[in-house]
Order: sequence, then C-alpha cells, then structure tokens
Amino acid sequence: MALHIMPGVNLRGLQSQALLALTVAIDAFGCQGYDCILTCAKRDGPFSADGYHSTGQAIDLSVRMMSGDPIPDEAVSIILAQLNAVLGRPGGGQYDVVDERPGHSPSPQSTGAHIHIEFDPK
Repeated sequence: MALHIMPGVNLRGLQSQALLALTVAIDAFGCQGYDCILTCAKRDGPFSADGYHSTGQAIDLSVRMMSGDPIPDEAVSIILAQLNAVLGRPGGGQYDVVDERPGHSPSPQSTGAHIHIEFDPK
C-alpha cells in the first residue's frame, strides 16, 4: 500500500521519531489493505505552541480512504492495536497513539477524525 501526503502538510522540521512512527503506520494501514494518508506533521503557530506537532515529533493520519469514505471501525481498531503493539506504551514503547475519532478521546483542538501519534518518552 502507499503513503499519501495531503496538500499543505509541512514536513520541514519533522523529527526522526515521527518518521519512524510514519513508517510503522504505513505498514499497519497496508496490512489492512488501506493507504496511509498523512494529514498533519510539523505545525507552526499558536494552535500548537505547546504541542508535539510544533516540535516535529507528532503526526496525524486519516481514518478515511482516498475516496473520502471512512475506513471501517474494525479495521481502524486493528490498525490502532498494531500501532500500540509496536510504538505505544502497551507495547513498551515511547509513543502515545491516540484515537481521535468521535466518541473516543479527541483532544479539545481536534481537527476531525484521525489517529494522532506523538513521541513522548516518559
């Protein structure tokens, strides 16, 4: 499967930890038969002044297909489980993998349904 980068996504300053997470995500989406769509990487400005996007250590991934149709919830759950197993704290990793679909745990600044991954060693 492929990686698609949405127009306007800023890749300048994206840190190696975020690139590693993106590589794992491409595989997780591909295992379910879906392309991985990067919707946000490095973000500047007041919107994320205190967030991991501002330091280049976070990415957002669409839970929709290129057609705009949503990826089925069951497939997203499997993708999330794989991401957590490889990167997330349940797998012993140093990343937070956040399901930001409605009804799950979207942040107050959420820009819509997506998966947010940030490098956040504790």
